[in-house]
Amino acid sequence: MSAFNPRFPSTTMEQAPLYCRDCKTSKPRDQFKLRKRDDKYGRKGEPTSKCSHCTTRNENGCQALKRKRNEEGLDPAEDPPEPDPTISIEQFTTMLHDRALSGDLCCRMRVSTQGLAGEEAEVVKVIVGRVREATGFRFTYG
Repeated sequence: MSAFNPRFPSTTMEQAPLYCRDCKTSKPRDQFKLRKRDDKYGRKGEPTSKCSHCTTRNENGCQALKRKRNEEGLDPAEDPPEPDPTISIEQFTTMLHDRALSGDLCCRMRVSTQGLAGEEAEVVKVIVGRVREATGFRFTYG
């Protein structure tokens, strides 16, 4: 089956060059990988939107980045470090007060709400109130 293409008058539809969205050049169809499955970008068997060269270059870049993260010990596949043990709300507000005085409020804690009565919204109001008392900062919650 041949179709007339004014840009490439002597080519058929199957041999018409495709545009690579990565390197922004037109290349022959055989330089594009075919899709292995249907997805929102195209159907199985259709050419991808990047040429094989750009796809390989991007894959190698991702592998290099992953290798660098592994060497630095920042592997996203690993479980995050365990947080400190659960502390009471009183210990939490004391710690917040001390850290607010030193200017360092970055922490990751598990705070027990045991002993705080009421619905979830009421417990949150109590916690926010205690945080404000301990630090002097006004916090909002949604």
